[in-house]
Amino acid sequence: MPFQTNGEPAKSADPSTWVSFEAAMSAWRAGGFDGIGYVFSEDDPYSGIDLDDCIVEGKLIPGAQAIVDAFATYSEISPSGNGVKMVGEGRKPENAGCKKYRVDEIPCVEVYDTERYFTITGQALPGTPRRLADCQTQLDALCQRLWPTKPRPAPRPGHEAGHHESVAMADRERRCVAYLGKCPDAISGQGGHDATLRAACECFRFGLDDDAVWRAMHWFNENKTGGEQWNEKELAHKIDDARTKVAEDGEFEVRLRHRESVPLRSDLERQAKQRTDVGNAARLLLQNGDKLRYSVGPGVWLIWDGKRWKADERKEIVGLCKDTALSILDEAKRADDTLRDDLLTWARASQKRERVTAMAALAEPDVAVGPDDLDANPWLFNCKNGTIDLRTGELRRHQPEDLITKLAPVEYDPDAPCPRFMAFLEEIFGGDQELIGFVQRWLGHCLTGDITEQYLMIFWGDGNNGKSVLLDTTMALMGEYAGTAAPELLVVKQQQEHPTGLADLMGKRLVLASESERGAELKLQLVKRLTGDDRIKARFMRRDFIEFDRTHKLILVTNNRPEVKEDSEAAWRRLRLVPFAVVILPQNRDRHLMSKLKREWPGILAWLVRGCLEWQRSGLGEPATVVAATEQYRGVANSLEAFIAERCTLGDGLCVKAGTLLEEYLDWCEREHRTPFKGRAWGDELKARGCLKSRLNGARHWVGIELHEPPDDGYDGFDPTSTITPSESKLAVQPRTPVKSVKSVKGSDGSSAGNSTELHGDADAGEVA
Repeated sequence: MPFQTNGEPAKSADPSTWVSFEAAMSAWRAGGFDGIGYVFSEDDPYSGIDLDDCIVEGKLIPGAQAIVDAFATYSEISPSGNGVKMVGEGRKPENAGCKKYRVDEIPCVEVYDTERYFTITGQALPGTPRRLADCQTQLDALCQRLWPTKPRPAPRPGHEAGHHESVAMADRERRCVAYLGKCPDAISGQGGHDATLRAACECFRFGLDDDAVWRAMHWFNENKTGGEQWNEKELAHKIDDARTKVAEDGEFEVRLRHRESVPLRSDLERQAKQRTDVGNAARLLLQNGDKLRYSVGPGVWLIWDGKRWKADERKEIVGLCKDTALSILDEAKRADDTLRDDLLTWARASQKRERVTAMAALAEPDVAVGPDDLDANPWLFNCKNGTIDLRTGELRRHQPEDLITKLAPVEYDPDAPCPRFMAFLEEIFGGDQELIGFVQRWLGHCLTGDITEQYLMIFWGDGNNGKSVLLDTTMALMGEYAGTAAPELLVVKQQQEHPTGLADLMGKRLVLASESERGAELKLQLVKRLTGDDRIKARFMRRDFIEFDRTHKLILVTNNRPEVKEDSEAAWRRLRLVPFAVVILPQNRDRHLMSKLKREWPGILAWLVRGCLEWQRSGLGEPATVVAATEQYRGVANSLEAFIAERCTLGDGLCVKAGTLLEEYLDWCEREHRTPFKGRAWGDELKARGCLKSRLNGARHWVGIELHEPPDDGYDGFDPTSTITPSESKLAVQPRTPVKSVKSVKGSDGSSAGNSTELHGDADAGEVA
């Protein structure tokens, strides 16, 4: 992060925070700063080229050497020691971007000529000039190579399918294709037309040119249409329709009902001549309409504060209405004699409470916005110094037309470091880089309103392991984009949840749920709803029900893994267990860590944005640690599975009295604070494990299972927080094949139970009342 000489943060786009070279050198010599930086601006003729990680074993890789040789200008080794920065005279072409990934084995090439600073090390690259050369020709050639200018022809049938395979896709195009891979398939006769049109719209919203859109949609046509591809003419029509739709709707698709319903200024001016409540509402909108919206869902006014549409918690709308009423006095002063007295009378009447209230109420419909209008672009993330486009990682100015209501209390600087935070991650994850990368991609994904990843992440581990610090820091810097779920929202409880608990999720992108009670049962049907595609129905306190699209990602933070009463793929495909296995010892705990991390918020946000971009490129990429932890969790998640692992053996020729098995199971659940299966579910779960009901010697038995005595070597109950692996569990070697028939079975006490072929599939005996 750059600083001013007074210690305050500097900004590459704010000249008031810059100083002269002499002042910067003087401050550096006085101590307290690591070095100096140079800001590129519109007022100078210079450009900078940054080649990342291009020095390997002390030598430039060939691609970087070619660029350095071509520019023949001042070049120095970057602060990391692994990159090269060059500075020369020249301005970027208008079409040029800023970053290009993977250029001739160079991980990233960056080119800037304004609103960016370079840290100057003075460590010149050996064999390069010590002067700034005129590099305009070389700069034009490099930018044309990285961001080639091409004509924008409309897609034509006959374009060779698969042509994109021979073309190196730009980073944005790769991320777009990765995103399309997560979208629903476009099956003919099953909504395939609309799905393909939406996919083409997404290509344009990612900022792709026509050639890149054509390549991406060819990939979509080949991989996401279930084998029934659109022909070239049909695909071209869909791309043309998407181009038109995005151009008409703006940057993203959204139902902007309020833009259609806001009266024209001429209509407002005509209405404002009336001495009525309707006239006063028109006066209010004429004077303040550009900074007022009314949110229908929660029923609150929104005020544009220069950065976002903020909920009017201080009743500013009342003050604006009062000012509007007082402005009628000015109208009276300008009016002719025939109207002046009537306007003065109306001005005084308009200052009454009922007139002020009516003014606001009648203005509401004209500037109303629904839940689907606000924060509708899932790829925009609003922070203090602008709005980040998460498709590119670039920052742009705040814009009222984005209809953003949220603000993260942090400034975005893509180059800001966060060394203490990175050390913290190394510590809490034990140096597991795969796990750190996975968490970065997941939390980066949580910056967006995208819901293609349908998971409940369970961050699990005993206390003092860093999970709360990590999530509290992320939540704090995300600000209004993050929130907490209602207590016990995701676990079974006696009383039904209030619908306002679901309303709290509206518009959030990261939601934390906390549950530490041992034996709590996960509410799977609700988890499926809250991680799925369906719209959510809820209501705010004393308001009507509304429906809204999901934008949130859920993380359950817990010291005890909740019980999962369903062993189906439909349930477990949504659950991922992220273990926090490192316990920070008391002598190593930093009581001031949160405040230290707060100072690194800009760097942490940049880390999250990089994670978001990487997620778009390559997906979540679950590490082995998460896969193994989730599989082991599945093995012991429900109480019967754990009980069988501890107290039973499964297999042919085994049996146990139904009442005895049930009694032992209930006693075990009570000791272990586990939730027992009840009613028919008890029998269904046993049958799912290959057990059958049989009447033997007049008594009901379960066949295919046998009780054994609990271990007496210090056994004190099953620990649901144990970290045994699936290979260590008895379940891993116990058969689960159904019992076909029974001739002679042995009871748990070793005695013969007699011969019988009477097998019962009912579950009415031995059930929990």
